[in-house]
Amino acid sequence: MKKIVSMFILIIGTITLSACTSNSMEQSAITFKGGKFTEQDIFNKIKKSNDSKSILQSMIVNKVFVDKYGSKVTDKEIDEQYKQTKEQLGDSFDSQLQAAGMTKETLKERIKENLAYDKGLKAHVKITDADLKTAWKSFHPEVQVQMIKLSDEKEAKDVKEKADKGEDFSKLVKEKSTDEASKKADGKVKFDSQTTTIPTEVKEAAFKLKGNGISDVISSINSTSYAYDYYVVKMIKNQSKGDNLEKYKKELKEIATQTQMNNNEFINKTIDEELKAANVKIKDKDLTDVLQAYQTTDSSKTKASDTKTTDTKTSKTKLSDTKVSDTKTTNSSK
Repeated sequence: MKKIVSMFILIIGTITLSACTSNSMEQSAITFKGGKFTEQDIFNKIKKSNDSKSILQSMIVNKVFVDKYGSKVTDKEIDEQYKQTKEQLGDSFDSQLQAAGMTKETLKERIKENLAYDKGLKAHVKITDADLKTAWKSFHPEVQVQMIKLSDEKEAKDVKEKADKGEDFSKLVKEKSTDEASKKADGKVKFDSQTTTIPTEVKEAAFKLKGNGISDVISSINSTSYAYDYYVVKMIKNQSKGDNLEKYKKELKEIATQTQMNNNEFINKTIDEELKAANVKIKDKDLTDVLQAYQTTDSSKTKASDTKTTDTKTSKTKLSDTKVSDTKTTNSSK
């Protein structure tokens, strides 16, 4: 199926780039004893599949958002996310690129598309006082901890036991932690409730710690390997948010903004508005429903699109979740 979809992309790209190639569509693409398939045969068959329409959906939305918001994406932003992605994938970076049929250049192009998409969504965000109050309920200010990450639960329990008995935590970090980035900093990391690089389970457990408290063993599913990782965390500096919402208004705006950008109804409405602004027209009768997922003229269409939009868009740094095949954020069928 992947090869067929790739061929579909190639054919679509050929048609888009030059109308004069239409004659070549009748050339043989596949021959066999007693017959052949022309490019036109393949195109007519494949373009009607849901997989192909999903890909075409992404192509259209990417094009619209890059054309309008791509100029707002800086090389620095692209390089930073590229570096982050490379670090997340570690030694498997090159092999995963190859497996996805991508190069470093096309990965950067994909990152630019993602960033342009995010900037487009953010341009439509409007934050109210009610949004800030909602964000306040789950907000926790920045803490600093020492963190040990392990891949074996038994070993994690052993580390926890040694830490409880007073063994030097920094020594345990150096000897046991598999997180190379934090290991270089003596296991020290800072994060707050909106940090996306720390598992939710780790954040929630850490926020409950007092003084120099040490957490129980915390388990979390690794988004790359889908295996369990285990953590033992020691609190260095915790703080209460208090009652002054204004003190953290900037952080709360960021949380409220991200909440909207992760909302399917908001995503569909925004994409629908951008497609209309770009005057996108589907002229092929077999493809008239390609953008139907984004039509938000009534509630029933919005509800129907909610399930569709979760499949083909991954998160900003979720390239590791999809083995380099997609860098999009979740929640949209881009």
